[in-house]
Amino acid sequence: MKSSLNRVRRCAFRTTCAASLMTLAACTATLSEVTPEGTTAKPVFPNVSQVNHDHRQGIFPEPGNLATIRAGMTKDQLYHLLGRPHFREGMSGVREWDYVFHFRTPGSGVDGITTCQYKILFDKKALARSFFWKAVEPADAVCPAGGA
Repeated sequence: MKSSLNRVRRCAFRTTCAASLMTLAACTATLSEVTPEGTTAKPVFPNVSQVNHDHRQGIFPEPGNLATIRAGMTKDQLYHLLGRPHFREGMSGVREWDYVFHFRTPGSGVDGITTCQYKILFDKKALARSFFWKAVEPADAVCPAGGA
């Protein structure tokens, strides 16, 4: 009886470890092919419908915070300015972060709101190196909207 219980416990432990490793691998996966220098020839943006549920469908960023973002910033600095990434990216080993931002732009977009995706790529030392924008709504919007 005791050895059966130990076998069950070992099996449960191994299953938990395997699930944790798969989750960790998914968190560190990237969509774009990121070079060690933190660049890519073709940035790949995640599907907006897969935004982290904690962010619903994105956020309205502080324009002043966006204006201070520069190459060479650390993940902690970016986290302080923009919050956590919106697509369940992690901190360690991750080479890209993605966000969904909304900007109030009267006369444009749905209800005067323009939606854009923002991607940050990191070099092998985890410093921000490349930044990309993609218009979501309207599809021909200029991002960042609202003068940021």
